This record gives sequence, structure tokens and C-alpha cells, in this order.
Amino acid sequence: MSTFTDAVTDDGDSSDSDAAEMFPAVTDALSVVTKPHEYARDWKRRHDAPVVAYLSTYVPREILWASGVLPVRAFGSRRPEDVTVGDEHHNRRLFCPFSRDVLAQGLLGRYDYTDGIVLASVCLHLRQTFDAWVQEVASEEDFTHYIAMPHGTPAETGDEFLPVKRHGVDYASAPDGGTCPHAPAAYLTTKFDRLRAELESFTGAPLTDDDLEAAINVYDRSRKLLRDIYAYRAEPEPRLSGTDATALVTAGQLMDPHEYVDVLESALAQLEDGAGEPRAVDARLMVVTAVGDDRTLYRTVERELEYDATIVVEDSSVGTTDFYRPVSEPSRGPPAKDDDPLKAIARRYLDRPPYPSKQWDNRREHLRSLVSEYDVDGVLIVLEERCDIHLRDIPHETNLFEEELDVPTLTVVAEKGRVPPGQLKTRVEAFVEEITTPSMEGLY
Repeated sequence: MSTFTDAVTDDGDSSDSDAAEMFPAVTDALSVVTKPHEYARDWKRRHDAPVVAYLSTYVPREILWASGVLPVRAFGSRRPEDVTVGDEHHNRRLFCPFSRDVLAQGLLGRYDYTDGIVLASVCLHLRQTFDAWVQEVASEEDFTHYIAMPHGTPAETGDEFLPVKRHGVDYASAPDGGTCPHAPAAYLTTKFDRLRAELESFTGAPLTDDDLEAAINVYDRSRKLLRDIYAYRAEPEPRLSGTDATALVTAGQLMDPHEYVDVLESALAQLEDGAGEPRAVDARLMVVTAVGDDRTLYRTVERELEYDATIVVEDSSVGTTDFYRPVSEPSRGPPAKDDDPLKAIARRYLDRPPYPSKQWDNRREHLRSLVSEYDVDGVLIVLEERCDIHLRDIPHETNLFEEELDVPTLTVVAEKGRVPPGQLKTRVEAFVEEITTPSMEGLY
């Protein structure tokens, strides 16, 4: 049986990079992305400290890191044979391939070095993965914690209780749909305070406000560096491909944040020094998807088409939804420095660009801004098979892009973890041809 490290390395190594020799920092990131378990095991040996897996980017990594724990996002292998592991035992065929694939990695022992698992709610599918992991993978000594995330943030400061609207339907702030006596920020702060207390019990050490402030600072530094790096993707002929950019983002979900900041500072310095060859671009594409960790899709679009297509930005959890909105720069309300650290962190995770399962109004504005900022020609919507929450959003996404912004879309489905390569290449080539061919409307 192959290990996950072998599986990912077979799928891609440093040759994944479009500019490995010109961007050594990308090679550094890929060395972690392609061998995540080796990195985490080595970090654990070097620091003699716990490593805890997490299942969604709504998990506040700042709090885990402040307690002395390395947070490592649990990914699947994107291999069809792994997706079905555990299906019979856990009756999971109706769940999305990503959630099944992630659980499979735990069942196969590929996360045997971790000391726990944490989930902040995004969907029922990952909740079932979390429950099965706790029952079948975690030991009695492991740290296991579930955070019930509110569905959105009210207007203005986010501190009053107001109903949250999703596609015109009112939802209470409480995740169970009931009445919540608190505003979302206050409610989530209490949840994070409980996480703090349980981490103190797990590690046997106090988690101070100073620890939290230090963690906020290092994670915010990485978010701001990524924004600066992504600005180079907005160039008319970008020198950084989507394949390389998403490798940089993925690395941040796996690495020690201080080591990660070093990688990003190096990447930014290389870009500022003019590294990289400008990419000729027939079509500037945006990817909209739930996860976004499938590098095969990026390589196919950017390397294997008859046209010069570049993915200039993505709305995904391995993309802008993860690093936009630092804790220190809320989009509304008073500056975070006036809040206690836990409340500042809570407001950031409510204020960040939301998953499809969260508030559409905020998500819509984020998508609109990305199209403008990165001068997007077309949108590639990648639906994970059986991802009900994204499926529900797609009609609203296509209406926004096509009707309001006059940007064409193409929707493809990732079956058992991946869009079939032949189908992907054929359909995206036709899509790019449609974008690049002058309209004949009005000629006849």
C-alpha cells in the first residue's frame, strides 16, 4: 500500500512549478505541499510539541498556534481508490469525495503522527468526517474539538443581533437555526474561549493574551504578504502562475507560521526583483470551488491547452477565502486593537470571505471584487461531486458573473476527487476559444 507522501509525490513534485528555477521560494513551498507528513513529523521531532489536524479553514489557527500546537490541515490524496476507503463501514457514498478522501487518509494511518482533530462547521459532510475520525482514528488521549460557526455577520459592526439572510431567507445567527441571544461575534468569542480552555487543559500550560497577540501578528503577516504576492497575478502578463500561487497558499495551511513567513518574504522579494517570465495570456481565468487543492487541474489549464490560459485568481479555501481580511484590518467595526484578542479573532473569521455554506451577500461582493481586481475574462466553476452547499450557490454565481458582470462561466464536476483530465482539457479549450473568438453578433 502506498503512503500519502508517495501518492502526492507521484502526482507532483518540484516539477509542478512553472518557474521553479526562477522562484526558489515556490520550490520550498512545494517541498512541503508534496510531502506534508514528512514536514509535520520533522517539525514535531524538532520542537517536541503536538501536531493537531484541522478540517476547515474556519478553524482559528491563531489559537492553536498560541497554545504551542502546530495546526496542519487534513487533505485527501485526490486518488479515486482512496475516496472509497471506508465507504462500506461508514455508509458515506452520498457524501462528497473530498470529505470521504480526507477520512480515508485517517483510516489508512497517514495522519498517525497527529495528536488530535478540530473542525469548525462548514457542512454536514465534513461534520460526518470529523465524527468518524473521532470514533475510528483518534485515540483517547487525542485533542478533539468541534466549533459551531455562525452562518454570517449582520451589517454594520457585527455586534448587534440581527437575522442573517441567505438568498432572501432569514436565518438566526445560531448554527442550529434557533434563537441566539448573542450577536455572532459575541457568540463565536464564547466558542473560542472554550477552545482556549480546552487547549490549556490539553497542553498543561496557560494560553495568555500575549500568546494570542503574537500568533495574530505572525498569521496576519503571512496574509498581508500573500496579498502583496497576489498583486503580481493581476499584471497584464503575470509572472506567477496559478499553479505556483496556490502551492504557496497551500503551504501556509501546513507549515509553522514563522517558517512560512520566511518563504513568503523570499517569494515576494524574488517578484520585486523581476524574477519570472511574463506569461502570454489568451484568457485570464478565475476558479471558483469549495477546496481548490487539485494541482492537476491547474496544470492542465495552464500547460496543456492549445491556448495560453492563466488562472489569475481563485475563490476557494486554498485561495483568497483563506487569507483575505487579516485580524488587524476588519472591514467594519472598530479597529481590532480595541478588542480583546479572542474577540478580534472571532470577528476576523466572521468577516473573511465566506464559504458557499455561509452568507451569500458577503460572498457575492467578494466574487465581484475579484473579477474587477484581476481583470477576469472567464470563470471556471469546479463542483465537487455531491457538494450540496456549492451546488445551491452555483445558480447565484452564474447569474452574478454572466448577467451582472458579463463574464462567461463554465461548470465542471470533480468525480471521485478530480475532473476527468480528457473532459477537462476538451471543455476548457472550447471555453477559452469562445472567450478569445471575436463575437459575430450584428454581422448578419
